[in-house]
Amino acid sequence: MTENAHRHSFRGRATLGAMSWNLPNDGWSSPWGCEDEWIPPDDEWRKRIGLAEDAEAPEDIHAKPDLAEARGSSPARAEEPLGLGQMILRFEKEEPEEDPPPPPVKAPVMLPPRRTPLEAVKAPAPASPPPTVAKPPPAMKTGSAPAEIRVVPRSVGVPKQAARSAPPVPEKPQPPSEDVESVSPPVRKRIPRRSNNYAWGSLISLSLGTLGFTLLAWIYLHDTPRESDEDLRPVMAFDQSPTTQAVKKLRAFLDSIQPPENTALQDQSAWTWDTPSLALLVRSNGTAFDNLRDLLEDYDWHPHHAEWHREDLSQHRSWSYVGLLLQAQSAYLERRGDEEPALVSAIDLAELSRRLQEVWAWPGYMHRAMELHGDAVQLLAELLKTTHLDGATLERFQTEFTQCQPRDEVMKQASAAYYVHEKKLLLGPASGELLDTMPGGQLHQRPGRLFFKMNETLSLFADAFRQLRDEVTRPPYTRLSVSVEPVIRLTTPRFYHPNSSGETYFSDHIEGYLALPQEHSLSKARHGLVSCLFALRRYLAEKRSLPKELRELVPQYLSAVPLDPFSGEALLYDRDRGLVYSVGVNLIEEGGRPTNPPLNDDREPTVSLGVAVAAPVKK
Repeated sequence: MTENAHRHSFRGRATLGAMSWNLPNDGWSSPWGCEDEWIPPDDEWRKRIGLAEDAEAPEDIHAKPDLAEARGSSPARAEEPLGLGQMILRFEKEEPEEDPPPPPVKAPVMLPPRRTPLEAVKAPAPASPPPTVAKPPPAMKTGSAPAEIRVVPRSVGVPKQAARSAPPVPEKPQPPSEDVESVSPPVRKRIPRRSNNYAWGSLISLSLGTLGFTLLAWIYLHDTPRESDEDLRPVMAFDQSPTTQAVKKLRAFLDSIQPPENTALQDQSAWTWDTPSLALLVRSNGTAFDNLRDLLEDYDWHPHHAEWHREDLSQHRSWSYVGLLLQAQSAYLERRGDEEPALVSAIDLAELSRRLQEVWAWPGYMHRAMELHGDAVQLLAELLKTTHLDGATLERFQTEFTQCQPRDEVMKQASAAYYVHEKKLLLGPASGELLDTMPGGQLHQRPGRLFFKMNETLSLFADAFRQLRDEVTRPPYTRLSVSVEPVIRLTTPRFYHPNSSGETYFSDHIEGYLALPQEHSLSKARHGLVSCLFALRRYLAEKRSLPKELRELVPQYLSAVPLDPFSGEALLYDRDRGLVYSVGVNLIEEGGRPTNPPLNDDREPTVSLGVAVAAPVKK
């Protein structure tokens, strides 16, 4: 192969051992290239490869012959030491993590022709070397030294074959340089390394947020297990009667009541009316009186029958006229001179109250019973104040009235029954109660609402009714020192609470039960005052005088002196003024306060005997 052919075959191509790469001919230099890192060989390297010190090295240090082609295909020759074409790489030290500021862009520096170290020291560089013209390399022979190779830059857009066939371009004159290493290589721009470190702070924050959201969801969605409520079950016998007529008779009585025509009289006591108004009301309600007599003479009352659960008759519109109607009847009879029938009407009113206290199907019956009992004691206090009946007749009415006394045991069982009633409204068939005792005869079930927990709401009712049950037997004077917070109505529902809807439902339904303990205590106090009034009128009818103390009435006229539920002591008696009174709900003794109608002041319920002891005349 001729020298020109050899140069043509290696144009634009450099080799290093078994590696080869193409060099661009357009003057472009890669910032990651290593062309500028080649250094000329030193003397030690020349001795190691067997090269004479005065041997001429190729002028272009970047162009190296393909040793595999130059040596042929013989394996033996491929294992021979590499010749002059092998260069030594010099790498820079590892750069720091921080990127240095980019250096100013400089023009690429062309390296001078390669010289031996000896020539670089002895021979001075020519002032202006003449341009050299590329000559075709001579034909290489086996075992001959590598021929000089020049790299011709290739034009952009010129095909490879055309670039090879183009005539060699003369090289530009290079400035003289004493040392190749003094030429600074182009600075390579370092690509910033992306950090692989995880953001542990963000990961921890995300984990805590997920945990907090899970905990919050559990608090709002988790319902507490249902507590045992066996202590809140009322003790009553199971009524196996197929049917009862009491409900139908009560409905017939309420439907037959005719209200008074003069609505202005409804706010006044019936005994203060004029006689024509009393007569008109009594005559227009003849059917109602007959239905009431039929109802009270039926002793097959069955207050715990399932028939009472089918309809809530306590919400009937005629209940507001029941007490007024019986008071008007009694006042009309008393004006006619029929005092005994007048007392019978008052006792009938008390008897109806007693029977309603035993109906626990709906809580409204207890409230109606308290109202009728208040009307009855007011009517009896007014009639006994002016009575002329003998002691035996009064004793008979006193016995009937004593049987209508409000009892703590009945109220305690009623509180438990009202809890069962609310449980049915809340859970429906899931309450475990009999299906024929469901309120209204319907299978109630609370609709699913946001922030409404069934079991937690039911526990609120259980705690409230336990406290109401205990307050019935606790003396009123001790209630001031006991917290009643669980049964206080929530005036400001906490919308953010996990069971806010349940608390609102509880507060709306429990409100009607909160006054039961106090109403029960007032009923007991009024009943005791009227009982004392019966005994004092009997004592007065037989002995024509008044006792000095109430203890003188025991045991002939009273089995025991009634206790004041608000003070825990005996009722107060003022012989000189002819008054019997209680300290009332404020627990403060004020000496009695007569009112019209009687017993109308809750702070000082008072009855008047109608007879007073005259004060001694001062001389």
